Amino acid sequence: MLSHSLTLLRIASTLLTLMAWAMFGFGARAQETYPSRQVTLIVPYPAGGVVDLTARLIAETLRATFNKPVLVLNKPGANGMIALAELAHARRRLYVAGQQ
Repeated sequence: MLSHSLTLLRIASTLLTLMAWAMFGFGARAQETYPSRQVTLIVPYPAGGVVDLTARLIAETLRATFNKPVLVLNKPGANGMIALAELAHARRRLYVAGQQ
């Protein structure tokens, strides 16, 4: 069981790290500092789990790096479809990353 949990932690950590890297690591330099607004990480698992804790660690690192607020939004249920719907309907002016 512990091995399974560690494997899930590694997978979740890798996915969230890659998403954060892709979101902030590429792109042309803009006139304003990037990100200029709040960043929202949508997590399709309940609060308190391995994936949630990993997302919160990444959010804290991003918050310290970019000096901007980072919100971790947990949307569990329906096998990730609730989180996916939230991501699809996110306003375009916000910085939102989701994991499916």
